[in-house]
Amino acid sequence: MNIFISDDSAVLRERLCAALSENPGLNVIGQAGTVPATLDGVKALRPDVLIQDISLRQENGLRVVQEVKRNLPKTVVIVFTQLPEHPYRTLSLEAGADHFLVKSSGWRLLLRLLQRVETDPRKVATPKLSRENP
Repeated sequence: MNIFISDDSAVLRERLCAALSENPGLNVIGQAGTVPATLDGVKALRPDVLIQDISLRQENGLRVVQEVKRNLPKTVVIVFTQLPEHPYRTLSLEAGADHFLVKSSGWRLLLRLLQRVETDPRKVATPKLSRENP
């Protein structure tokens, strides 16, 4: 499964790349720290999954979510942010995100979600994460 990571923290992107690379079948094919770089990268690389932060240095990552879902509807978008669940979970899902995770919930939860998405990207329903379970 090909993954693109969008977060303004280069350290977080590198740590996440390292964590994901330890899992067979999860391939990070690109990363970016700004909205324009993310949109360009996703358009060019067409990942299966986009891991998207909401806050990108005074830019709104939800704009990325909207554009990706409009142009590449099969790309699974996971919002992975430090912003609080309320109200950002609702805003993320309204923008088109498939899943919402708060970074404090940990990378293990993100990895479990990615493994489930890899198995069947459209049937993942994780409590408090997907639009099926508000």
